Amino acid sequence: MIIWGMEWGEKIEALLDMQARGKRVPALENIPAYRPDLALYLRAYIDCGSDRTDRGIMRFSVVCKWAEVYRVDITECWDVLKAADSEVRKWQQSNSKR
Repeated sequence: MIIWGMEWGEKIEALLDMQARGKRVPALENIPAYRPDLALYLRAYIDCGSDRTDRGIMRFSVVCKWAEVYRVDITECWDVLKAADSEVRKWQQSNSKR
């Protein structure tokens, strides 16, 4: 969901317009299913994702504070955010080589 949003989010209105005109829009056909069970972690990723180390890694201290405020288990939150961020960074690196 995060990667799809980064790739297509700014173009959503144009994509929907194309679809409304009867065109086939693969980007909309391939949109990941929304998972309510992961919504909390998506919010955490959005809220914490802009504060990173010099190497571009999310800061544990920021995620820890976020988890404390929202009363979320930090271990699970950190594990999910690290995994998601790893996938996003791989995607970004593969796109930067194009």
